[in-house]
Amino acid sequence: MSSRTDLLSSDFLSKLSRLSYLLKKKASLQEGLHLGSDSGGHFEFEDYRLYHPGEDLRHLDWNVYARTEKFYLKRFSRERDQFIAVFLDLSNRMDFGHPNKLDRALQITAGLAYLTLHQKSKIKIFAGAKKDSKIYHSPRHLPMVLKYLMGLQAAPNSGIRNNVRRILAQRPQSMVVISDFLEPFLFQEFQYLLGKRSSFGLIQILAPEEENPPWRGWWNLKSVETSEIREFRFNPEILQRYKHLLGQYRESLRTFSLKHSLFFQSHSSALPLESWLENLHLEGNLFVR
Repeated sequence: MSSRTDLLSSDFLSKLSRLSYLLKKKASLQEGLHLGSDSGGHFEFEDYRLYHPGEDLRHLDWNVYARTEKFYLKRFSRERDQFIAVFLDLSNRMDFGHPNKLDRALQITAGLAYLTLHQKSKIKIFAGAKKDSKIYHSPRHLPMVLKYLMGLQAAPNSGIRNNVRRILAQRPQSMVVISDFLEPFLFQEFQYLLGKRSSFGLIQILAPEEENPPWRGWWNLKSVETSEIREFRFNPEILQRYKHLLGQYRESLRTFSLKHSLFFQSHSSALPLESWLENLHLEGNLFVR
């Protein structure tokens, strides 16, 4: 694994600061729209309290009145007072590539933490199978986030299928899943999340060697998940078939995301961080609620 001494370089920080400013402007505009509407999509029911004369009648609960003959108002809390969850795939498969996929995932997570905290939102990072996730709610917590990320390592049983469902019990406002998504049967997990009315986005990171394998001839390949070794021959026909199937799979993720209005990115770990930021800017609704 490569060095992690530069999760947030000075150049990256300056670009994050600029993006944070643009997102705050977008948030200010949407704040006015939210306050001017009565859509329940931006609020969550909290409890009831007695009605006092002169108060807004729109939130009277007539069902409660029918049972008690007393006027009660529904109270709502902002969904943005909840937290954004980031699930980070720590499977051994992620510790691969030049640039390393896991290193890039950690940099992107650090960038997401910076943007979320500077939008005065809360963030909680779920790293593979680890149970030590904490909630961060202030830009002052960013050094703690970076220290936590720097200590993470790939480990067995730390992928999506073993771990992502447990996040739902904590009711995040939304969730971002960062992975290579090369684990089998993931669409079943995504359908489960949708069935639970979970709001989530997908960020796929692939290594250059996975997009364009450089190997030719006979090789002994060892599975990073099972340690199984298989002899394999790389020839032009097999490589062409592999690239075709990989392209089909990426497109199926993109199509699934579009169908269900999910945020989706898929790039090489070699893509400059500035390009990741440009896409995050276009999808600023990850941070603006």
